[in-house]
Amino acid sequence: LATLASERLDDLPSRELRLDALENCLAKLKAPERQLIKSAYLDGMPSDIAALAVQMNRAPQTLYNKLNLLRRQLAECVQSGIQEKLT
Repeated sequence: LATLASERLDDLPSRELRLDALENCLAKLKAPERQLIKSAYLDGMPSDIAALAVQMNRAPQTLYNKLNLLRRQLAECVQSGIQEKLT
């Protein structure tokens, strides 16, 4: 248990670095894109995409495609942000 706790403490700085990078990357998104991410992942984690699509008057596949694109963009942005801070 002590080893596990120690490993968690060791991982804390990298988690904070990733979270900071993610917050910066989310801020770079356009407002509708941020709202889509929030609706899909933060408001009920994860949201029912089909219900969200009805609410937004869009096809579910359109939202799946957009979310997939946004996830890739965020992952690349986070990785880039981490690299910048480490160098």
